[in-house]
Amino acid sequence: MNSPTKKIDFSFQRISANDKLFFIQHLEILVRTGFALGTALKTLAKQTTNKKMQAVLQDLEQQLQQGATLASSLERHPKVFPKLITTMVHAGEISGNLDHILKQLSVQLKKDHSLRKKVQSAMIYPSVILSAMVIIGTLMFLFVIPSMLAIYDEFEGTLPVTTQLLITITDIMVHQGWIVALVLIVLIFLASRVIQTPSGKRVFHRFMLRLPIFGSIALKMNLARFSQMLHSLLTTDIPIDQSFVVTGNTLRNVIYRDALVATSEGIKQGAPIASLLEREPKLFPPVVTQMFAVGEQSGTLEMITEEIANFYDEEVDQITSGLAAIIEPILILILGGAVAFIASALILPMYSLVDQI
Repeated sequence: MNSPTKKIDFSFQRISANDKLFFIQHLEILVRTGFALGTALKTLAKQTTNKKMQAVLQDLEQQLQQGATLASSLERHPKVFPKLITTMVHAGEISGNLDHILKQLSVQLKKDHSLRKKVQSAMIYPSVILSAMVIIGTLMFLFVIPSMLAIYDEFEGTLPVTTQLLITITDIMVHQGWIVALVLIVLIFLASRVIQTPSGKRVFHRFMLRLPIFGSIALKMNLARFSQMLHSLLTTDIPIDQSFVVTGNTLRNVIYRDALVATSEGIKQGAPIASLLEREPKLFPPVVTQMFAVGEQSGTLEMITEEIANFYDEEVDQITSGLAAIIEPILILILGGAVAFIASALILPMYSLVDQI
């Protein structure tokens, strides 16, 4: 693959997954029907409504006119085209089977986009409920509860612990609320910066895999994406050790990424894939390693990875479909506990007041 001479940055972060999918799908159709790459890119640039994507396609066309390959042209835009796309396109150009590779790539991008949408959709309900609880709770501590606690200002007896705690929390929210908010903002900012560091990212991603409920979702999502990506790469002429590296680079979880890079190094040394995956039993369950062992022995690794992908895709679909039903009781318990705490803090002192009358 020709090394790019210069990378251009048009700030393409706003180019959506749908724009990329549109490009790959229609490029495959045009290439398959006999269009030259330059003509195909010019046609797609006229069709797209995204001005930034249009600028990218125009740059790709110019690079092709100057003698560059499509893969090296794509590499000029790493924020738009990830390693998976450039690597597969490179394999398609070398093998002369670009239309087939683009077809596989479009299928893969569809599955990946669908997987992400499933999880995002499942998280909407709990996110809305949690946000409403936080907003309503804050408003109550700022405006409602202070007026209700005012009746205990002249109370001469000893207030219950819950009432004292509620008074303390309310005083902090009313009089030092801005300090609390500022501290939270600073802590969130510092945490986000720490997570961006290599060591912080590893700690955070490992923690996410160990969380109840969400850890299981993260695990299955990574396994589904890993097997989907690997299956797509196995249909090309890319060496299997390099396929593991490329697959790892497409995963956001660095724990899986490190494991796949280590697996690639083991493959270069002649070790079986299944035995390498067995070193990380928390990342690759026995069913995965056993299926890889069968695929290696029978020479059907391409088919096996597709089966694993379909299996975990269905698992993610099932767990995300029932996520609201799982989280709803937890939210009810949290809300019920908060209401019980506030109610007991406000009502218990009234019995002492009644006794004094």
